[in-house]
Amino acid sequence: MYEIKITFHVHLPEGVEKIGQPVVLGNRKELGSLETPIVKLRQQNLTYWKSDPISILFHDTDTHIELIKYKYAIHIVPKSMFSRGNEKIIFEGFEESFQDWRTLDTERNNQFDIWKNNNQYSLFAIRDFAFVDYIYNSIKGSNLKDNVMEYQHLLSLHNYHTINASNFDFICSHIDDKLKEKRLFLCLILGYYISREKGTFHELPVNFQSKLLLNALVGYNQETLPSNTKELMYTAIIALIRHNAFQMQFDWPVIFTISDEIDPIYAFIDQLKALKYSNENLAKFIQIIGPYIEDIEPQVYIKATKVI
Repeated sequence: MYEIKITFHVHLPEGVEKIGQPVVLGNRKELGSLETPIVKLRQQNLTYWKSDPISILFHDTDTHIELIKYKYAIHIVPKSMFSRGNEKIIFEGFEESFQDWRTLDTERNNQFDIWKNNNQYSLFAIRDFAFVDYIYNSIKGSNLKDNVMEYQHLLSLHNYHTINASNFDFICSHIDDKLKEKRLFLCLILGYYISREKGTFHELPVNFQSKLLLNALVGYNQETLPSNTKELMYTAIIALIRHNAFQMQFDWPVIFTISDEIDPIYAFIDQLKALKYSNENLAKFIQIIGPYIEDIEPQVYIKATKVI
């Protein structure tokens, strides 16, 4: 016997707390066996509700894990004990048939959902989409890759809302986070943003704090993130290098320490051809870059010096 822990996250129509108690009902006893609303949701912001973690037990011989069905509902209980007959459960969606129920993704601990509208209660706009923040706040020192895959899954589920919630403002508002792994996550979000909105040569705003994200790249290797993020990270790193260098800042040479990982032919140097240092900045640059290029190939050194 083994168990999985599931947390339900859902955006519900505004004001449902005035109507009744939002719940989850499913075809397992842990989910109320379709009848008893034992899994209650707790309000986190205007429309975002979340359950406590729910343990669901399985026998080793259980072959129907994928058939766990569930729905969100509003449990309305009369305030008076004499009105018991008026107790009711209003389910999301229009269909009463079992086919309209959601299927639990047992490969994931978090279920990220949006209420299915019906004739009684509808969610027309989500102004406080919270799932990206939940994933970001879940990042610790050792689970970055898992949370990146969670974010990618969220993109596949709720693409429009996820893109809007992880926009450039999101990056800027979290860029001074002390946890290195969170800043690496922001680098990836920046890669998504540039690839989606502007293209490879997108110029970041003058006041953007590229230093904070570049510093997070110290010791970076591609195994840190899923393999399908390599191009996105490279796009972000190139944008950060260009911004930092052309603002006459000197944090970008960190790229030399990870070039074997992300750019073994040092193609990023070509992005800096228009860079011109004053004599004062050139002297400072030579002093800073020295330790970074001690072990690089002579042809790379020559290529770099031609640029500056």
